[in-house]
This record gives sequence, C-alpha cells and structure tokens, in this order.
Amino acid sequence: MGKKPFQYHFSAILALLIIIGAARPDDVSAQNFSVSASTDSTLMFIGGQMNLTLEVAQPKDINVAFPQFNDTITGNIEIVEQSEPDTSDLGNNRISIKQIYRITSFDSGLHYIPPIEFELASAELEVRKKTKPIGLMVVNPFEEADPQKRHYRH
Repeated sequence: MGKKPFQYHFSAILALLIIIGAARPDDVSAQNFSVSASTDSTLMFIGGQMNLTLEVAQPKDINVAFPQFNDTITGNIEIVEQSEPDTSDLGNNRISIKQIYRITSFDSGLHYIPPIEFELASAELEVRKKTKPIGLMVVNPFEEADPQKRHYRH
C-alpha cells in the first residue's frame, strides 16, 4: 500500500496508453473507408440503359475488394458492360476508386438494388461496408392507356 492514489492512477493511465499505442495503426486506417452506389436516374425506360456507379474512398495503403457480378445486379437488372476501376487522388494520402456498370432492364415496375457489400482485403482484419439501397422505376413508354380502366389525361 505504499503507492499514493495519484501514482496509482498515473500508472494505470500510462499502461493504457502503452496498450493503445501497441495496437496496429493499420487497424484504424483500415476502417476509414466509405462506399457508395448511385444511378444516373431513378427512372428508366424499359430496355433503356443507364450507369450504376460504385465508389470507394479509402487510404492509399489499404485494398478494398469490389463486389463481383456476373451478368446481373438482381434478377431484373442486367449488366450490359462494366468499366475498369478508375482511381483518383483525393489528397491527404487518400484515393477514390470508381467502377461503372452499364445496366438495363426489360421488366417494367419498381426494382430494388439492394445494399452492395465491399470488403477490406486483409488477412488480419475483417471489415465490410455496404452501400445504401436504390429504387429504380422501369416504365414502358409504349403502353397505351386502357379506356376501360378510365385513364384520362386532364
């Protein structure tokens, strides 16, 4: 009991700082990435095409894996083509990586692009982040108004 309360607290704080300092700095930067998904519009004509852009903003020293799609995003949204990832320097040791998917749909109605998951490519950490979902209305501009259903223009 020779220690005074101040010395005890100081020792505890010092030990805590040493433990925090011993944590890998990669652990902090690895979680410092953001992901987003956006479409050119929320409305598309049936058989029309638009871009779905996926983007990651991240530190230069980490690797975030983009999702892998075959030929569809969902059952109703098809991929026509995809670009190679494009990297831009954001400054402050950060980069932005964008990949554009040209999409189409041949089914009219409201379609839902669910959250798209990105994963940190690291053996030591497992960090995943998801985009926000996107609603996409696909309309048929060639449908005629049915007079029996009383669709009238005012």
